[in-house]
Amino acid sequence: MSVQTSSLAALAVNLMAGFTLIGASHSVFAQTQPQSPVQTSVQTSIQTQTAPSLSQVAQAVYQRLAEQTLLTGYEQVAQAQSVLKSGFLAEGVTVNLKHQSDALTEQTGQFSWEGGVALPLGLGAQNQARRELSTLYGAQRDAYERLLQSQASGVARQSVWTVKKAQAILQHATEQEAVFSQLTQQVQQAVKAGEQPQLDLVLARKAQAQANTQRLAALTQLNQAWSSYEYWTGLNTLPNDVMENFSNDLSGSTGSSGSIALSDVSKHPKVQWQALQVQKAQGQLALERAQSKPKSTLFLGAVSEQDAQTSARSQLIAEVSIPLGTPESYQAAMAEQAYGVSEQNSALLQAQQTVQQSVRLQALELQAFGALQQSLKEALAQSQQVYDMAKAGYQQGETPMATLLLAQQQQLQSQLDWAISEVEYGQKISAFLQERGDNLVTQDLSTPPHAN
Repeated sequence: MSVQTSSLAALAVNLMAGFTLIGASHSVFAQTQPQSPVQTSVQTSIQTQTAPSLSQVAQAVYQRLAEQTLLTGYEQVAQAQSVLKSGFLAEGVTVNLKHQSDALTEQTGQFSWEGGVALPLGLGAQNQARRELSTLYGAQRDAYERLLQSQASGVARQSVWTVKKAQAILQHATEQEAVFSQLTQQVQQAVKAGEQPQLDLVLARKAQAQANTQRLAALTQLNQAWSSYEYWTGLNTLPNDVMENFSNDLSGSTGSSGSIALSDVSKHPKVQWQALQVQKAQGQLALERAQSKPKSTLFLGAVSEQDAQTSARSQLIAEVSIPLGTPESYQAAMAEQAYGVSEQNSALLQAQQTVQQSVRLQALELQAFGALQQSLKEALAQSQQVYDMAKAGYQQGETPMATLLLAQQQQLQSQLDWAISEVEYGQKISAFLQERGDNLVTQDLSTPPHAN
């Protein structure tokens, strides 16, 4: 009986050593990135580049966004509007030519020639509207660039934290498999010595196989995360420091009003972009009003008349045409344009509300996360206590192997939950800053690392 007790004690010591190893190595924010022999070339290649900053990762993503081609389009539209606004005769000049003759009627030899140009009047409002639109198109280009930078920041944050979380899961799964592999070897020796039943070895091997399955699944998940990261960034290494600067004071984001201040909302890239859409709709309404409204016309020309008895007589002509009233189609067109302005105003209000609500929800999640981590910490301590009791019972021959394995798996799961919570805390900080509109692209103006 003493031999069996010493073997059981050895098993328990090995199990505890495995737990100590896992607990000591699960700091997911460590500067080093441990490599496992089971990792494929996707993981082992991450050390081939100098580690970029988080801002440089966002810059790399920004360079790969297909929407960047639209920036040139906005520049071209702004330039075209600038040319139009500088023209004095934006609507052009009409040339009128008229010839009259009685050659087919009375045949007295009378005929006349008349020619001139018709100039539209009242172009001041139209040119002013074009000037404003030209300025807006230039501002729209800048606002769209900030919107794309915000999009790139979101992709960078999500890609980095997805890899970090997958790394933590794989690290834990690898170490968990090592613990169960060691346990299986010990149980196998005890079974050969006749100290343990064959069932214990079957259960231990089953636990080891399950751990191996979990490791392979975690490896696949990490490979997928790396593939996505490399696709969006062209990089094959993560930043050394992924935690962003963050103030724990969230009172301004979760106040009794349930929203952040409008002054903060107005600076958000999505809100700024939509505000420009409102201004552009207003500018297009002003231009449409100036273009569609009937205008007075000045005609300047000359007429020359001649018949068989007299020589040619020439006269200068100055004529002004003044429209009376406006057609019904003009009022309908203005109503349609005004409705477009109302739609953009509604979209702006929705954008403000969406940003306010998103920031508030992310802030509330951050506030509640502390309580969640405390709960996970308590669960970790409780699972440790359960395992200690199961180990003691196994040593005394009172606890079966199935109970000990269950306690061990619960202990390992609690450690995994805690490790993931560390990653998710940083991920939630990044999500909060993203919803708030913090731009990673412009935080570091140094040259981005070379992308593949």
